Amino acid sequence: MRKLLVLVVLLASGVTRADESPFKIRGVKGLWWEGLPKYRLAMPWVAQHHMNFLMLCYSSFPASGRDWRADYSSEELNGFEQLAAQGKSLGVELCLSFNPGIWSKPPLVHASEEDFACALRKVKTVHARGVHSFALCLDDISRKLEPADAQRFGSLQNAQVYFVNRLWRETKTLDPRPRLIFCPSAYTTHDAAQHRDYIETIGREMDPEVMMFWTGPVVCSPTITRQDAEQFGAWDPAGDAVALLY
Repeated sequence: MRKLLVLVVLLASGVTRADESPFKIRGVKGLWWEGLPKYRLAMPWVAQHHMNFLMLCYSSFPASGRDWRADYSSEELNGFEQLAAQGKSLGVELCLSFNPGIWSKPPLVHASEEDFACALRKVKTVHARGVHSFALCLDDISRKLEPADAQRFGSLQNAQVYFVNRLWRETKTLDPRPRLIFCPSAYTTHDAAQHRDYIETIGREMDPEVMMFWTGPVVCSPTITRQDAEQFGAWDPAGDAVALLY
C-alpha cells in the first residue's frame, strides 16, 4: 500500500483548523444541494476553514445523476467555470462527481461505446471550463449487469475496471492533467469484506493512478483507525484510497 487516507471529505465536522489535519486534501461534498447557489456560499467558507477541496455532488445536477447522459446547461457550465476560478484564487480544488448507474434508466452500460463517449465528453467539456478533478461514482447502484455487460465482462468488477481504466487513459492526457477518483460499489470495509472477489479485483486491476473512495468500516463511520485503514488498504495495495467521513 503506497498511501492511504490522502483525501478526507467532511460533510459535518467540528474541525476548526483543517490545515492541522494530517491529511493532504480536506474538504466538503454538497450532498443533496440543489444547483449552484450553496456551492457559491460554500467556496469561501471552505477556504476560511483551511480546507482545499469542494466536490460537486452528483445529487446536485440532473446531468450528473438522474439524467447523466444529458449535457450540462450553459448556466451550469458557466457556474462551474466561475466556481473553479474562484476556487483557484482561494486555493480550493473543485471536483465534479457523476454517477451513471444510480438513477438513470437504463443505467450505465460499460460495454456501450455511446455511454463511454458520453462520459468522456462530460469530462472534457467540464475540464475545458477549468474543473480538473472528477469523481466517477458507482456507489448505491444495482449490481445486476445489463445483458451486454454480462456477456462481455461476466462480472461487475471486470466491467467497472474496464470502463474506469479506459476513461482514465483518455482523460489523463488532458492539460492540465486531471485527477480521477472512483467510488466502488463496495465502499465500506463491511461491504467489501462480504464481496472480496469484487474489491480485490478492483484493487489489483484498477490503474493505481485512479484514487478510490472509502467511507471506513460503515457508511457513516464516526472514526477511522489505523487498523481500519490497513484492513482496507490490503485490498487496494497499489493505489490511493480516499477516506470519506460522514
